[in-house]
Amino acid sequence: MRLICITMLYVIANQSMTNMMKKTELDNMNASLNAQTNIIKQYIDEQETLLTVLVRHLKFAIY
Repeated sequence: MRLICITMLYVIANQSMTNMMKKTELDNMNASLNAQTNIIKQYIDEQETLLTVLVRHLKFAIY
């Protein structure tokens, strides 16, 4: 009886730890993905700004 209780406790604890580790890993991956996405968006915004400035200067240079 004691062995069955210890085995059940082990299985339940192991399953809980596994689920918690999976959730933590998914949360970490989502956080990393969001950070990378923000970096890419910021880079695109900066490049669009630079292109806008370049086009304005080219327009003045042509006229």
